[in-house]
Amino acid sequence: MTTPPAPSPIAPASLNQAFLIGASCLIAGVVLWIVFIGIPIFIVGIVFMAIFIYRCWTLIQDGPHRTTPGLAVGLMFIPLFNMYWQFVAFAGLAKDLNAYARERSLSAPRANEGVALAACILSISSLIPLIGIFTGLAGMICWIIAALSIKNAAVAIAGAKDNAPPAPDVAAVV
Repeated sequence: MTTPPAPSPIAPASLNQAFLIGASCLIAGVVLWIVFIGIPIFIVGIVFMAIFIYRCWTLIQDGPHRTTPGLAVGLMFIPLFNMYWQFVAFAGLAKDLNAYARERSLSAPRANEGVALAACILSISSLIPLIGIFTGLAGMICWIIAALSIKNAAVAIAGAKDNAPPAPDVAAVV
């Protein structure tokens, strides 16, 4: 017997909004980086993507999860450690969203775990001289595809939580 999901503290529209603003600013920031006006736009994109990742992790805290929302985002800002932590915060999020939906038999689209893992690997390999420019570009493409699949899975889970009947109040039963 599967347990019904707890009501979502995150509105599906807020996930879409944070993702759209964050991804748009990151892409615009990269494109405009050469003329230096892209740097502040890129920083805004990082902030909104951090909000998006935080909200996604918040959705699944009542199920299988490998970290908390605060740790998922906060540890990404530690230099060098973030090369490891992206595998937990980003690729792990895809796995945990899928496990959450599978455990609760939700008809949510699955987050693309393979592309999320490839995005993490390619982002690290972008530090290699000469080939880094190509792996960095491939990594950005993989990251966009993975983030979009994570967003779709998270929106579906948030929507399923909103439509779920409220959990019984234990205090009222006793």
